[in-house]
Amino acid sequence: MNRLAVFLLFFFVNTGLYAQADTIPPHLKCRSNPIFNFNSICQLPLNAADVLDSLSDNQPPGLPLELGIRKLCTGAGFPENQDAVLFRISEIGGGGVELWARDAAGNTSTCQTYVFIFDQGFCDPASTVQVKMPDNRGIAGVDIEAWSVYCTGDSSTWPPFPVATDQNGYWSALGQIIGLVGADNYVTPSKKNAPTNGVTTFDLLEIQKHILGTKLLDSPYKILAADANLDGKVSLQDIVLLQKLLLGLIPEMPHGKSWRFTPADFVFPDPANPFSAPQQAVAPHTADPIPESFNFIGVKIGDVNYSVDPK
Repeated sequence: MNRLAVFLLFFFVNTGLYAQADTIPPHLKCRSNPIFNFNSICQLPLNAADVLDSLSDNQPPGLPLELGIRKLCTGAGFPENQDAVLFRISEIGGGGVELWARDAAGNTSTCQTYVFIFDQGFCDPASTVQVKMPDNRGIAGVDIEAWSVYCTGDSSTWPPFPVATDQNGYWSALGQIIGLVGADNYVTPSKKNAPTNGVTTFDLLEIQKHILGTKLLDSPYKILAADANLDGKVSLQDIVLLQKLLLGLIPEMPHGKSWRFTPADFVFPDPANPFSAPQQAVAPHTADPIPESFNFIGVKIGDVNYSVDPK
């Protein structure tokens, strides 16, 4: 056996024995709140080395020492095959990242930092919300409430002020973002005014026919509108409640709502039984990028023929 073969055998045997005995993780330190700028297409590719301050380990020279990076709250454990992340214009201002190191023995260490990201004056983020009726008419004055909850337990309202849809059912504003990467994001529309708008005795007759089975409501949205008390079914109690509303015996629904909203991309598993439909849109912490638009379909409670004025 020649000297090179002996050396290689000795190296790999001792490396394997060392890796089995090594239990000390690498020493890793992140840069403290580094500052970056978006590029000309309003993105920032960020490598693990970009946020690295220092890295050392007790293993012999020549053994592999891996780096990984992810956005905060988007996963757990060493980020396999991920040595870079991409920040988009919707994340203007910055975000948290986790930097990881792993030695040949599999020992890992991690650190966190917040990166500040700015533009050069030519990038304008924007989120949009669109709320329409099933017949495609926009619903004005829909209040939009959005909030984000991180895995760390922190939460925030985003945007940090109340917003509402315009006469065409839209909300859009440059520089305003709904949803943050690394957080569970919730967007909820609501509209509570004019509870009798669009509700007539004709609607009550149509709901009665549906209950009796003589003429079923032909849309999951109409069935949702017929569920006046929001108990997940269409029954005589809904008709009684709407009668009281029309007669002026009650000023509004006991639950205080006058509209019901469903994410526009929701697919009803059983259109004849639509009550599992969510009433808010959710973008989970694993979503990257966060959707730039959140769209909803709304129905006026009690109005099963869509005669309401949505303005």
